[in-house]
Amino acid sequence: VHLALSRRATFGASLTAPFRMSLQRMWSMYARQSVRAMLVSIGLDPEQFADDVAAAGLTLDEVVVDARRDPRIERLLADPAVEARIEAHVRTARSLLRRYVLSRTTLEQPFLMADIGWRGTIQDNLVRALGIRESIGVYLGLFPFLNAQPPGARKIAAAFDANQGEAFSFADPPGVLERPWTPDVPSTVGFEE
Repeated sequence: VHLALSRRATFGASLTAPFRMSLQRMWSMYARQSVRAMLVSIGLDPEQFADDVAAAGLTLDEVVVDARRDPRIERLLADPAVEARIEAHVRTARSLLRRYVLSRTTLEQPFLMADIGWRGTIQDNLVRALGIRESIGVYLGLFPFLNAQPPGARKIAAAFDANQGEAFSFADPPGVLERPWTPDVPSTVGFEE
């Protein structure tokens, strides 16, 4: 079964409050980003948060050097009204993702998936968003994990697993290996009914 998934299409659905803590998973990979990029990564329309962003002392297109530690980002995400809107979005995104996955397959345990790689972020997002207790992901290769792995998520690499001490520099950056398997179609960014 082919599932049209992406990090962006699954990330927002995988978040839990407090969102500043959940967003650490993204910031460990992309600490330097604009507020607009952060909101788009969650699946939100940045323009709907422009006033909230301004009240926190930011602009939508301002690049924050280290979002993990910026007090303005913390202030934005601690705003109860912002948190409530993000929470509503997460509930909807999670429901739509669940309906999409269940329209094509089941959530048997273990949930098996295969992906080109490189850190298993989509697998992690699915586990968190859909409450999957046991999953196995098979990858061409695995770079060092940047985040704690969800309980019950196992990852197997065919060519190399840097988490087991295997060499991976020959595949870094991965674009040269990934491109032959990437279709010339846009990535999925979310789901709708």
